[in-house]
Amino acid sequence: MKGLRALLALSVVVLFFPMPASALCADPASCRILTASMLSILCMPLYIMGIIMLAFANTRPWVVIFGIMGVLGSAQAAFAVIPTRLDLLWLLAVHLVPAVLFLIVGIRAFRNRPETMVIPVETP
Repeated sequence: MKGLRALLALSVVVLFFPMPASALCADPASCRILTASMLSILCMPLYIMGIIMLAFANTRPWVVIFGIMGVLGSAQAAFAVIPTRLDLLWLLAVHLVPAVLFLIVGIRAFRNRPETMVIPVETP
């Protein structure tokens, strides 16, 4: 019985939840703005996790991945915002500023890694 109630509740949510959001997509321009803002909301926890990873020296090379995702997010925001509304350019900066930070720190971490040397050991 609980499974049936859960399935019914899930189906009601799936059927009726998107209706108010569909009103936000009245034309292609508004849909682009909606997707750019939703992507910014989804990427913020990832950027915060990347900033936390910057605090630890051994994880700094991995923030390049977050930088690449930030560049892709800023490209999507640029394609969505620039043709429609220039007053929302802050959506572009939300992705671009962390992306540049992650790429600079991550590339420096790759370049400043100590080189591993192989020392041959002679057996007596």
